[in-house]
Amino acid sequence: MKTFVLWIVALLLVLALPTAQAFVDPPTFVPVAPNSAQPITVSVRRGVCHAFIGGGVAGIPPMRIEYSPGIVDVIAPGIIAFDGFCNLPIATNPFAIGALAPGDYLIRIWIIDLSFDFQQTTLVANAPLTVTQGPQTQAIPTFGTGAKILLVSLILLAAWRFGSARRRVVLLLAALLGSTTASAQSTDKALLVLLAAGPTAPTPQMLVEPVNFSSGYLGVISPGFTAEDPIRAFYLLQQRATGDFAVWLEANPVDARAKLERYVIVTYPATANLQNALAALAADPNVLYASEPEPVSFATPPGGGTGQPLPHITAKTVVGTPGQAWVNDLHFPGAWALA
Repeated sequence: MKTFVLWIVALLLVLALPTAQAFVDPPTFVPVAPNSAQPITVSVRRGVCHAFIGGGVAGIPPMRIEYSPGIVDVIAPGIIAFDGFCNLPIATNPFAIGALAPGDYLIRIWIIDLSFDFQQTTLVANAPLTVTQGPQTQAIPTFGTGAKILLVSLILLAAWRFGSARRRVVLLLAALLGSTTASAQSTDKALLVLLAAGPTAPTPQMLVEPVNFSSGYLGVISPGFTAEDPIRAFYLLQQRATGDFAVWLEANPVDARAKLERYVIVTYPATANLQNALAALAADPNVLYASEPEPVSFATPPGGGTGQPLPHITAKTVVGTPGQAWVNDLHFPGAWALA
């Protein structure tokens, strides 16, 4: 009898061992002490009877991140098994939550449980996180409208008073380019936004067609566009697909060109906090992606970077033949001389 009892106790201990070892550690963060300009990755170590599984395929819900004041919820499909025989591998799962506005947050990890056909969500871990203020973007001083008009007027006056015809043209172009550059530098802040293709998602036309957003309009379209008071939106692709091609793209929303058609550039006031806007867009199910556009500039250094002026290129003599009379008819030699 005593031996039988010992066997029963040993069996119970063996069955209870995996359950006791089941764990999900508190999440850790990279970077450890982030600021508002740094994207954040949340890492969760788990194993034995807890695991995360890939989402977004047939029958498995996608992983999602929900933002609310002071709280970020990472909600991912997985499994919580307490059958006494689980032996899931120990692993660490990373989750990218993007950049957050300065403040104190509670990061919570949830599992959408396969054991309950993904109908039950369980909180398995949490940890506090503090985000400090990141480096502030310095505004570039630019000309106001009155100063630009005065500058252009002075350049044109000097051109017509002292210059030759060719110099007048050059100075006119310089005036126009200077005015354009100053205008470009004084543009408002902007975000690049990829809209979802679901039945409840707004279309690019709904954002772009209004010249200005009226009060309450964006809240009706989608909640992510209410933060930081957007001014208006523009198409990323100005040449839009039409006809059968547009119909095909609508039927194939994962195609690269279809995604480009759904990209819009949303402008915000110069005083807007884009990190707050990004957080709101990240929490919007109708937005697949949002980021600040990368600054891009083009320049050709003199002499290919040697510091020497580029050599003068003489006009190329192009003579039309009986089969190429269009060369002279279209004035290509003169165009080459001006190139």
